[in-house]
Amino acid sequence: MVNGVEDKASFKDMLLASNPMNFTNSLTLSEDPMEEILPEKEEQEHLIELNIRGIKEITLTEEEKQRIYEPWRFSLIVKLFGKRILHHYLKKKIQELWRPTKNFPLIDLGDDYYIIKFTKRENMEKAFTHGPWFINDHYLSITKWRPNFVANKEKLTVLAVWIRLPQLPTEFYDGKLLEKIGNAIGRLLKIDVCTSTAVRGRYARLCVELPLETLVQPYIYIGQHKQYIHYDGEKFLCKNCGRLGHIQSQCNFILKEKIDNKMQVTDQAQSDKKQPVKQ
Repeated sequence: MVNGVEDKASFKDMLLASNPMNFTNSLTLSEDPMEEILPEKEEQEHLIELNIRGIKEITLTEEEKQRIYEPWRFSLIVKLFGKRILHHYLKKKIQELWRPTKNFPLIDLGDDYYIIKFTKRENMEKAFTHGPWFINDHYLSITKWRPNFVANKEKLTVLAVWIRLPQLPTEFYDGKLLEKIGNAIGRLLKIDVCTSTAVRGRYARLCVELPLETLVQPYIYIGQHKQYIHYDGEKFLCKNCGRLGHIQSQCNFILKEKIDNKMQVTDQAQSDKKQPVKQ
């Protein structure tokens, strides 16, 4: 505040701070993992194309599905977002986090997705129930293995993003209150309370899950206190519309607005041409 006037930060300054982590929703476990994937939901739209073009199709019987799915019943699909690391290093860090009772293969699926092939249900359940998991401060997403998974066809709908609450009043450094704040902003995944130098002051750092293409909040009210939020996400936060999942040069909201404005101008021009000229 200068001369009694509050400084107004730009939308970019309010939102921006530098490294988001994508996140994929985890599936819940059923009593029998095979119930989630059997019977497999088969789409029938392709049958017309098969009949017209004469493309051959191999139909899998229930017995065949049971046989080929069975080895993967306790497997997980994981992805570390925001950072690429070597295969052997990723496996080492996962082993240190989960400490499974038996060694496991880590299979590269492409696009930074991996399958962890467990042979025991207890190891799979531990990965689900004891999370969320982070490797070098980056979120490790986990989903249950499912048939027909193709990495490059996966579509993300949410991001796990680190946010900062700069100059948060000291009385708000309460575990339950920080959890409440995080869940008001998104879905809280992790709390990391940091103490920086005396010059910078103290701030809270939270990891929250946020939906893609949804307008983020530049600040939040905690009682009467207006708390600004800094999002770590220069590569995935649009500085124009304030949405996650794209940058300004890829902003469809700008494009749509320009198209809508152009159509309005065109419609108005056509309407003016139709108006009779007054003598």
